[in-house]
Amino acid sequence: IELYNSNAKPFDLSGFTLQTGNTRKHTYVFPSGSGLQPGSFKTFYSKETGLSLSNSGSRTDLLDPLGRNISSSAEYAKAKDGFAWALAKGKWYWTVRSTPGKANIIQEPPSKESASGSGAKGKSGSQASGGSATTDTAHSEPASTPIHMRTLVLIATLALLYGAYEYRADLANGIYRIRQHFGARYEDRS
Repeated sequence: IELYNSNAKPFDLSGFTLQTGNTRKHTYVFPSGSGLQPGSFKTFYSKETGLSLSNSGSRTDLLDPLGRNISSSAEYAKAKDGFAWALAKGKWYWTVRSTPGKANIIQEPPSKESASGSGAKGKSGSQASGGSATTDTAHSEPASTPIHMRTLVLIATLALLYGAYEYRADLANGIYRIRQHFGARYEDRS
């Protein structure tokens, strides 16, 4: 988990809490004297905080000493080894380039397949500014891609064909009734 102080003054983290998890929360309280220098990044590793991020989804929150949430990362669903969940230009991205102690560099995964899997490792960061912060966490979530219209037509056609197969007896019975109805009407006209 990485924090960033965008202030022109040092930011005192004493008593602030880092929290990870969605349903089951894990916390780390910063000891007295903890801080961030102006314009600096600081990475907090699990060996010092005891925090870990779940492969199946998580988020990171920064709480003030009164327990109020002042910053959160976006929630992710699945994580993959070697990817970092990073904040850049106000948006969360999966990046294959981890930059501990430096500004995030977004280098997105080459394909959708590489953005899913298991084994969370990466970077989580927060920005401390005038009493507020923004958090980054490391995990993988594939970017959504629009479905092509031909794919939708193919799926709809296959669904209709499957429905016709499943209800073939009912359809045959319906066709038989329609024929009987029109056959009777035709004989009445003769």
